[in-house]
Amino acid sequence: MNLIIPRALEVKVRMRIIVLRRIVSLLLFALWVVTGITGTLLLMGSLLAKVGIYVPTVIPDVHTYIGFGAFGISVIHIALNWDALKSYIGIKPKPKARKK
Repeated sequence: MNLIIPRALEVKVRMRIIVLRRIVSLLLFALWVVTGITGTLLLMGSLLAKVGIYVPTVIPDVHTYIGFGAFGISVIHIALNWDALKSYIGIKPKPKARKK
C-alpha cells in the first residue's frame, strides 16, 4: 500500500529530523565533555589529593550516569545519521523509489 504524502508535510518532517539531529549532536557533545572532565578528575584524583585538592565523592557516580546517557544518545545519533555512516564506509544507499 503506497501512501500519498503531501509535499508540505514531507518538508515539515524533514525539518523536524534536521532539528532533532542538531539537538542530539549538541547533547552528545555536551555529555562527551562532561564525561571527559569527570574522567580526568577520576584519573588525577590521587595526585590532586597529595596537594590538598580533594575530588568530590559524587564524581564517580556522575561519570557513570553521564557515560550511560552518552551511550544512549550515541545510539540515537547513529540511527539518525545511518545513511551518512554507510556512505562514509563505502556502502551505497539503496535508490529511493520515484514518485509517479
